Amino acid sequence: MLSIIYNKLISKKATTLTELIIYSAILGIVVMAVIMFFTRSNISIQKSQLKVEAQEDVRVVLIEMEMDLGEANQIIASSSTAIDFICDYNKHPNYNFWGDTDSDGIINIQDPDDDNDASLIQPPTAQWKVGYDLNDDDDDDDNQIDVKIRFYWDSSAKKIYKDAAYNGEAWGNHIDMLGEHISSFTVTYYGAKRNDLGKYIDLGNDGVSGTSDVGENDGIISATEIDMVQTPTGHGNRNGRIDTNIEMKYINSIEIYIEMDKNEDGISDYNIRTEITPQLLTLKNKS
Repeated sequence: MLSIIYNKLISKKATTLTELIIYSAILGIVVMAVIMFFTRSNISIQKSQLKVEAQEDVRVVLIEMEMDLGEANQIIASSSTAIDFICDYNKHPNYNFWGDTDSDGIINIQDPDDDNDASLIQPPTAQWKVGYDLNDDDDDDDNQIDVKIRFYWDSSAKKIYKDAAYNGEAWGNHIDMLGEHISSFTVTYYGAKRNDLGKYIDLGNDGVSGTSDVGENDGIISATEIDMVQTPTGHGNRNGRIDTNIEMKYINSIEIYIEMDKNEDGISDYNIRTEITPQLLTLKNKS
């Protein structure tokens, strides 16, 4: 198009002012259209690239969370932006998979009782540090919980962190940033109606049977129901949170929602919602 206009201009011996104005206007329109095309194409490419990068970054965070939460055997603190949980000793950095801690001829990874204390009798307050590995939170016999892990979101910094506490140490010695530019992070907790603890508490948001309120008999055991249903049917304390040991025993699955705004423009570039069901939570509660 540009070459046609140019050739027409130079082929004429004389060009009137009117023709020159018309040609200039057409040329300007064409140039503007070309500029807009390339600008929009560039913006589209940048948005696509940003989305791909955000998706990759979020999935890296999620994979790390799934690997650890998938092996959680007890929730010890829960909120909408953080979760603390216990894992078995095999998540400890010093765990020797191929060693034989109790010298019984069975390597640790195949030994159901790494420290050979399953037959020991302890008072109820100390039962957590003896027994088979799943119930024994002190497999190295130092009277401390072997492995605690925490995931939490710093909303002001827009970052998700992982923290670990080994052998009773305080939080904060093993902090690892998993992701940044995280514009939203939400943890939602669910029970299970098929489990003994969740079997009778599908009573809705008011925690009372027979009122036909929202959530009653819908087959989903929500965090609200865990907190609202009181003794003798449940063990909730109705304070708006799942914050007691017995309440947290109802938790069967954890839903994670992550949203990333990679260029900090206030618009989400990528988000994902997934549910993690740690099988050891239910097994430990039953054993």
